[in-house]
Amino acid sequence: MDKSYKIFLDGSEIGITKLEKADYPMGVLIGEIEFKGIDSAYRFFKDYSIENNIILTLDDPEHKAIATMAIDSLKVIRQDGSEIKGLGNLIQGIEREYYEIHILGYPHMDEFPHLLEKYIKQFE
Repeated sequence: MDKSYKIFLDGSEIGITKLEKADYPMGVLIGEIEFKGIDSAYRFFKDYSIENNIILTLDDPEHKAIATMAIDSLKVIRQDGSEIKGLGNLIQGIEREYYEIHILGYPHMDEFPHLLEKYIKQFE
């Protein structure tokens, strides 16, 4: 799937994702993030979380690894401008590898049939 989706935080675009992974039965969409204008995602989300009272479930400064709880102002937007809205969006990752956005509890997983196919193939 070649679609990409814009990621916004507090109304500013911070990157894009392809939402290339999922925990299909749990209704979780997952996508690696290609950041725009952010040199250190670890520092960016650490500072943002402190300033906005976002709970961190992982904070490892040595490895620059971070995982947040849901961030209300973190949005994923389709090409048509509509939001892909689940129960909450969070960030997790490690700087030397990659960061991901997770859209939790997305009720319309059928919009992503390629992710269902990928899920089924793992059991074949």
